[in-house]
Amino acid sequence: MSDIYSDTYNEEPIAEINIIPFVDIILVVLIIFMITAPQLIREGFSVTLPKAISGAEEISPSVKFKIEVTNTGDILLDGNLMSLNNLSLYARKLLETGSVESRLIISADVSVSHGRVMEIIDVMKRSGIQQFTFAVQP
Repeated sequence: MSDIYSDTYNEEPIAEINIIPFVDIILVVLIIFMITAPQLIREGFSVTLPKAISGAEEISPSVKFKIEVTNTGDILLDGNLMSLNNLSLYARKLLETGSVESRLIISADVSVSHGRVMEIIDVMKRSGIQQFTFAVQP
């Protein structure tokens, strides 16, 4: 009987740390962060669209070129801040590859100045975009 118990008491202590559970936890936290980060960033920029009773129509989901202009005049393309020069280069690149039609949807905040929106339209016209649609709240 003493032989059975002697083996369990003579084992050496584990001297190394098992990091596999730690890596699993870190990967789960990383995945959660990757999923929630775009929503947090998108909520950081709010655009209050102007209201319109007539002229509001549904925007086709196939239109891929949409710009948002925040109340501070910042330009967002897919939630990323862009300068006018970068926006122009991006538009030219998309038009050259044919991955976007020559129609732009502008979602400008109600408090943005008319001049800022016209700057964006002017830059986009020089880039090759000729059709513009303004997003409104019906």
